[in-house]
Amino acid sequence: MPINDINGVAWSSINDVNGVAAASIADINGVDAPVAMAQTTNLIQHWDFGDTSFYPGSGTTITDLSDNTKTGSLINGTAVSTSGSATYADYDGVNDYVECDIVNTFGQNHTCEMWIRMPNLSDIKRLLWVRSYRSNCSTLNGGYAMQFDAVNKQIWFTPMGVALYKSSAVTVSTNTWYHMVAAINGNSLKFYLNGSLVSTHTVSTTRYPACQTNLVCRTNAISRNNGTPNASFCTEYDMAELRIYTTNLSASDVTTNYDATKSKYGY
Repeated sequence: MPINDINGVAWSSINDVNGVAAASIADINGVDAPVAMAQTTNLIQHWDFGDTSFYPGSGTTITDLSDNTKTGSLINGTAVSTSGSATYADYDGVNDYVECDIVNTFGQNHTCEMWIRMPNLSDIKRLLWVRSYRSNCSTLNGGYAMQFDAVNKQIWFTPMGVALYKSSAVTVSTNTWYHMVAAINGNSLKFYLNGSLVSTHTVSTTRYPACQTNLVCRTNAISRNNGTPNASFCTEYDMAELRIYTTNLSASDVTTNYDATKSKYGY
């Protein structure tokens, strides 16, 4: 049985044991240390390029880990690379993108979470776009976008049909992996970076109109109003994991997800 606490202190609250990071400890006196697990409840999209059930290591087909009936593709020669423990989509910044079918409904609460790395800080990184293909939904489409303004160092989130929301400035560096999260709970939007809250915003509760069929989850190529990809928005960056939930993750949930995956990305 894994260790739950040390001297009454919960393992989740322990940062290190005698200077050794808790995340690096496999066992104490032969008793396994607990392994943090990312939240899996209410997932409607889950990508992990290091998981062969999602991407088998060759070809162009991906299979959503939250529902294996939903499949997608690596488009325009998007490469999948490995560096250390991280396996990721290596977007060339010209026309690469990845897309996958997604569930056809949205509620007022949800969370978008990504692990990304940027080779430069000179552009707005067009990270995630969830939208319908239906051309008759060109004005207010049921979906949202998540981006990163590398120049001003802000996470951006756009619930379709309402304003663009920007986080407070964050500290980032080139060629470093970051865990970015946008979580909406009713009219509250929270941004997190590497498991820590960055800023909180009040958003409209009137969003995500009825046009929510034939939705697609697309990374890097932002869609035009008729749902076709717009390669002019493609930027160069790496993306290793993506999770979309139909509920807002709490602060502790975000920290749990970060702790469960950070060892692959140098933390």
